[in-house]
Amino acid sequence: MRLARAQLFDLWAPNSSPWSVWAKPVLFAQAWDAELEPPAQSLQLPTAPPWAPRADGATIIVADLPGSLAVHVAEALAHAGFRPVPLFNAIPAPTTPADDLPLSPSIVDVEPIVAALHAATERSGEALRALAPNAPPVFLLDSARRLGRTPRPGDFDNRSISLPTDFPSAAFLSAHGVTQVLLLVAEHPEMPATDLSHPLLRWQTAGIPIHAATIDDKLEATAPRPIHVRKPKWFRAIWHNALSLLGLQRNPLGGFGGTLPVPSAG
Repeated sequence: MRLARAQLFDLWAPNSSPWSVWAKPVLFAQAWDAELEPPAQSLQLPTAPPWAPRADGATIIVADLPGSLAVHVAEALAHAGFRPVPLFNAIPAPTTPADDLPLSPSIVDVEPIVAALHAATERSGEALRALAPNAPPVFLLDSARRLGRTPRPGDFDNRSISLPTDFPSAAFLSAHGVTQVLLLVAEHPEMPATDLSHPLLRWQTAGIPIHAATIDDKLEATAPRPIHVRKPKWFRAIWHNALSLLGLQRNPLGGFGGTLPVPSAG
């Protein structure tokens, strides 16, 4: 069965879900049309992880993990009743039509994320379709979004950041019965990424506690522990978004991505 890009995005972000308004279509727009086949009988489908909280709406999850791992975690959580909400906002480097090779290397490699989204759709498309409209969200972030590798002139700079407006407000969460947030990271659960600290602190200030746990590539997680999110730089400053975006390459088609200038030889 062939799914066009719009259909692929609709599967992950259906209009019936109140959380889909925050889903980013960037990687789905860049992805090829997906030829989806039923999973092979020998393919082991993900199951709900034993550490998953109850999907009763009281807990939402933020997965700030290496890109493809974030997708794998979300796929497993979909089987536990959580709605994956992709927030990936960096586009891959343009490719040449003839050989499909990048014109210049990307600073942040997002191709594994695209591949993971397609694989998860093949394996767990029915689980995504079966999710209730009010299924609580698991927001997906690529933890490499801000750094990637060391940039060089001529590289395709697709580094990005997460902004407070990329997440629902504390008032929206409270109105939907959310009473706590679970942050999943690969390491240092007590120190959320600086850009992510802004929405987390807003929720914490509004009385929504933040718990954090680490998770590995085998999807084994530590026991969640409460954390206290510290005030990041420019917290609630009216110019925070503008200052945060300085130096990042915005793409006219949406998301982040642009070629770094090469110094003139003259």
